[in-house]
Amino acid sequence: MRLWAHRSAPTIVSQVTQEQDYPVLWPVPTRWADNDHYGHVNNVTYYSYFDTAVNAWLMHATGTDIRDLPAIGVVAQTSCKYVGSLSFPDELQVGIRISRLGNSSISYDLAIFREAGEELKLAATGSFVHVYVDEVTRLPVDIPEVIRAAAEPLVVVHNPPPNNAQPNSVHPNNAHPNNAQPGTERSEAAPA
Repeated sequence: MRLWAHRSAPTIVSQVTQEQDYPVLWPVPTRWADNDHYGHVNNVTYYSYFDTAVNAWLMHATGTDIRDLPAIGVVAQTSCKYVGSLSFPDELQVGIRISRLGNSSISYDLAIFREAGEELKLAATGSFVHVYVDEVTRLPVDIPEVIRAAAEPLVVVHNPPPNNAQPNSVHPNNAHPNNAQPGTERSEAAPA
């Protein structure tokens, strides 16, 4: 009995995402414990990479321990599209850009790239929404100013889907020194 038939090979990614599409590339190492029984990084771990990169970048870009702010960013929504396999000891770069900066929420577009010699190979794209809430009441509050100031340079002017084939326009202030870890800054403005 045939349960599934397809006349041509399925296309995993119809458009290309490149590291240049992201104003910040944040390094995240894989760990031995990330591999599952099948010898690759388990799917749930990709979300951990997104979370680690966003929060580590926020702490770096703001120069603050974000846990000490009066408002905390809680995750309200996530998604992940798997494109390629990862395994320990792969070295990763997580691309970070912002598709929406609201009053109390930030929507991130993310990508995980595996270092392959001099190149970066796309492994996954995803999204991540932080909603800032009061630590006690858990009600939405304004994004803390220190977070907003760090986030503004990463806002995508146009909101293309994460797997676009055309270069993205990003905020012209993307050369701000707080955008990236030293050595990964983008000094040139993206094409408009």
